[in-house]
Amino acid sequence: MTSLQARLLVGLIAALTVLSLLVVAIGGYTLRQVAENFVASRLEHDLETLLAALEFDATGQPRLPADRIDTSFHKPYSGHYYQIETPGGELCSRSLWDTDLVLPPLVADRFTRTFIAGPQNQQLLLVGRAFRVEDQPVMIAVTEDFTPIRQGLQHLLLEFIGIALLLFCALLWFQRWIVRRGLAPLEEVRRELPRLAYGEIPRLSFDAPDEVRPLVVELNRLLVLLDQRQRRSRHALGNLAHALKTPLTALIQIVEQPSPPDHSNGWKELRQQIRRIHALTERELKRARIAGGGAPGRRVLLEREIADLVETLRRIYRHRDLRFEIDIPPGSSFPGDRDDLLELLGNLLDNACQWATSTVRLTAGAGDAAYLRYRDTPSGVSPMAVPGTPGTVYTADGLEHTERGIPSSQSRDHQRQLDKRLRKLQQHDYGARWADVEGDAELAVITFGSTSAAVREAVARAAAQGTALRLVVLRLLAPLSQGAFDAALAGVREVLVVEQNHGGQLLRYLRSRVDLPGRAKGYHRPGPLPLRPGELARVMTEWARAHAAEEALA
Repeated sequence: MTSLQARLLVGLIAALTVLSLLVVAIGGYTLRQVAENFVASRLEHDLETLLAALEFDATGQPRLPADRIDTSFHKPYSGHYYQIETPGGELCSRSLWDTDLVLPPLVADRFTRTFIAGPQNQQLLLVGRAFRVEDQPVMIAVTEDFTPIRQGLQHLLLEFIGIALLLFCALLWFQRWIVRRGLAPLEEVRRELPRLAYGEIPRLSFDAPDEVRPLVVELNRLLVLLDQRQRRSRHALGNLAHALKTPLTALIQIVEQPSPPDHSNGWKELRQQIRRIHALTERELKRARIAGGGAPGRRVLLEREIADLVETLRRIYRHRDLRFEIDIPPGSSFPGDRDDLLELLGNLLDNACQWATSTVRLTAGAGDAAYLRYRDTPSGVSPMAVPGTPGTVYTADGLEHTERGIPSSQSRDHQRQLDKRLRKLQQHDYGARWADVEGDAELAVITFGSTSAAVREAVARAAAQGTALRLVVLRLLAPLSQGAFDAALAGVREVLVVEQNHGGQLLRYLRSRVDLPGRAKGYHRPGPLPLRPGELARVMTEWARAHAAEEALA
């Protein structure tokens, strides 16, 4: 399947199908549960009514006054049944006729709810419970036929499925419309390609989605390069034709003139014009050999292209035994056209080969090679030029980049810069400013951020009441220096982490990064009201007393 539209539609159909099936399944289950809970609540009420009406005669036989029993329990096989079992006997509703229900085990602490088979293949929902009435164990079960409700639910579920199918078709049509509308710019690009082939338009329009725009930009760049190459070819042919026109005209005149007695001057001029034609054609052929047959629009890698160029020049000037010294940084590239670069370097090196005595030296570079804005240093700290520094460019961008600051989407550049930043954070010496550590008590309170002032005042109040606490106010959370943190908590037996949020995030973070002494506890409360010193002092005092009590018991 190569059609992007077909792939999207198939994916959408699969997603909508799964969603519709889930909705139908969950909807059907939910409706059944709602109906079952409704019927069960009604049966619980009937059971409690029977329990309130139950009496025992002098012989211990159970009985129910007829005026306190609902009429639905009198109609045979009505689906509404009850059955009461006691040590003195059993009571069944008249609606059961001569049938006895097989009751499941009933308990006294909760209602038992289950489905059982009833008379005439009825599916009964049973609710029962065990009681003690007048110091006698009693088990009461009440049932209702769930078959009509189940049939109604099935009918309702079929209607729901029908509505879901209609909605599914409507959503499918709507999604197809959205896909076709979203791919409309691609269709416009497809329509422009034949016009571009026939020369009706010079290039593709840039009105394309972000995902396709880079492809359109590269195609347009390739078209521009092809156009430039074609123009250069025409100009070269025109120049060659004009250059050959003069010597050819001279040759024609020499041939048409009568032969003089002395042919030496004529043959001398003829040889001169032929040499000129040979030099012109040799120059163009040399340029063609140097340019080669590279693919148009390809990015120019200097190291490879110059190596091929030097090899060609070695063969051309092999009689001179020249030595070439090439200094090109690995991975260097030229952002322009390949033919322009090779023509420029070819002429330059060709002149160098003609006039050099023994060595031809070529060095490539871009500006100040010593300055790399995002240099991958061992410390992770890269140089940053002050704006206006000669030979440098001040760079401040938000995209991932190479060491020179050129935006890059290559994974190796991204990984390299991430590793550099991590080294910078891990190796930097933060000194004593990573946290404020106050006191040397065995109980420590840890906090950070905007709660620091309230916690510091609460620690002071607790100290005034005789509870000594050590305070650690974190400034640097990541990376957390384990060595400095362990030194700050040296001698601490237990810590209390105070923070203002819902989930105790700081406590969870510290537990994941370091080993907290004792049984670390946390006190956290969300806003919007800030933590108050009095509230915190009370919490700290109670926490310290609880710790002292546990120490005393130990």
